[in-house]
Amino acid sequence: MQGLDVRVEDLDESFTIDLLAEALQRRARIDNCDEDQSWSACPPSAVFPLCAAQEGMIFASSSNQRCFLQHHLLSIDEFNLAAFQTAWRKVSALTPALRTFFCWDDVKSSWRQQIALPEDVRFHISVANHLQRSLSASEFAPFLLVEAEGFSIEGAPLMRLRVIQAATTYIIWIYHHLVMDGHAAHRVWAQVMAVYQALRGASCSLHPQFPLQDYITRCSNRCAEASDDVERYWKAIITESPWKGLFG
Repeated sequence: MQGLDVRVEDLDESFTIDLLAEALQRRARIDNCDEDQSWSACPPSAVFPLCAAQEGMIFASSSNQRCFLQHHLLSIDEFNLAAFQTAWRKVSALTPALRTFFCWDDVKSSWRQQIALPEDVRFHISVANHLQRSLSASEFAPFLLVEAEGFSIEGAPLMRLRVIQAATTYIIWIYHHLVMDGHAAHRVWAQVMAVYQALRGASCSLHPQFPLQDYITRCSNRCAEASDDVERYWKAIITESPWKGLFG
């Protein structure tokens, strides 16, 4: 996209939710991006269980809260903060992953995930002003550490945005791998930029979202179908391992 320089660095790539990209397959034409248009095409707030990959990520991150945070460093020409905020709000209304958060269920002793209503999600965008010069890669490190500090999965959105206004306007976008992988993030960003440009006079083309609940159900079903094969595989590996005594 013209005017957009994208550099992607993942803080952790141990797990990938590859099917989230399928949530953005169908295309639709959105001709009007006005403020008063109804953008919410998602069901009311819903609570549902985690898929196996999400359970694994929460377990693994219990000792390191930042291990599944991913960050993108981007730049935008002719930046407009108000349009940028509005674009995120509009895309969030169509994207359940951007409104998903996690909570502990005391009754079932397990984590659950919930999709917040669009009006309950607030996008806070931090803004930092710098000298009129380009920044080196090392100068972004402190901002990444600050934005990752205290990151919680118990409130939507599971992401943070910081705008750094220098000679070029930079965007630091941090999000949790629990709700998006790199493929899905690129598509979300493309939608945000489409709305952003539409708010500034361009046409707007968006992708309707595949329901997040259906994606989670599909992942869970795949895990259930493969559970016997997975168990046999690991039993064979452990049996042949020189450390098999450690597994009982």
